[in-house]
Amino acid sequence: MTTTDIMENIIPYLGEAAPYISIPENCIFRNHKIETEISEWNFENENYAQLIKLLFSLGSLSLYKALNDESKEKIYFLGEKIRIRKLSYDEPKSVIIASESILESDRKGKSHIHIRDNYSKELLYSAELDYYIITREAFELFYKDLLSTVPVEYHDKNLPESKIINTESLIILRF
Repeated sequence: MTTTDIMENIIPYLGEAAPYISIPENCIFRNHKIETEISEWNFENENYAQLIKLLFSLGSLSLYKALNDESKEKIYFLGEKIRIRKLSYDEPKSVIIASESILESDRKGKSHIHIRDNYSKELLYSAELDYYIITREAFELFYKDLLSTVPVEYHDKNLPESKIINTESLIILRF
């Protein structure tokens, strides 16, 4: 399955849309596993939000494939929990991201994601994402006050300015 196939056969049925979903160009599906290679990625703190968006997007794609990609119903995956572990301090030039999803029940799923250095194959990050699986009807019922038919155009303009504070220079006293 190519990225074009993903855009035509999966994205329309996910409750996620641009700008909240981020799909790399070179995704490869193997059953309900997805792999992609990303070059020149900067893993600095400033890009952490982009990494989270990418991980949730890949998790949603593989969870949709694990669920049932034949239903053609819009499905919403609401992230319940995310756990990311940094396992190496190497700064890779190119990484391979692999996501595999499992269904825990009809309404819960989990994605396991591994980020490896493309050259050394060293595991750099490990992530787990827990999802609630919600049908379109249930989503519209639960969140009817938040639904809007107006497309999101200026999503960045409405967000408060954020800043990451480096805590390495802080001294913490314990008594």
